[in-house]
Amino acid sequence: MKQNSTRPAADAAGLNKTLERAKQELEQMIDLNPQGMMLAGRDGVVVRANKALLELLGQTDFRTVLGKRLEELFPSRESAVFKRLLKTTSGYETCDAPIGASGDRNRTLRFTVVNPGAKGDFSVMIVHDVTGEKEKATHLEKMYKREAVRALMGALMHNI
Repeated sequence: MKQNSTRPAADAAGLNKTLERAKQELEQMIDLNPQGMMLAGRDGVVVRANKALLELLGQTDFRTVLGKRLEELFPSRESAVFKRLLKTTSGYETCDAPIGASGDRNRTLRFTVVNPGAKGDFSVMIVHDVTGEKEKATHLEKMYKREAVRALMGALMHNI
């Protein structure tokens, strides 16, 4: 009785085709995500990015992002922020950092890193611009302080 030697090869080809299709679908889902996302190595070099990240950076071509160091793409006064995030062994960490080169309007970006811990070579980084949220929180805080001062002044005037 002869064994069919083409069967394992056909199974392997079918499996490779399925894996390639799954990879393409995953990449499409990442590109459609409205948050900026990238894949960075432990050395801080970006190896994959989605369209939302390009928009956040004001770029249109992936070549302006891929192969670049995080410090180049996101100049910050807090230069150690990326090293700390990429070395996290907890698997998940979030950090806000002021971003902007001298002369630029500073923005605050929230970086969320997801990685497999100390064993992984790459980390997924999600980037979200929280500048408006920070400005709104500061404005609300000032408004509440003014209201508290007015209420205190009213109470004092009433007692006088």
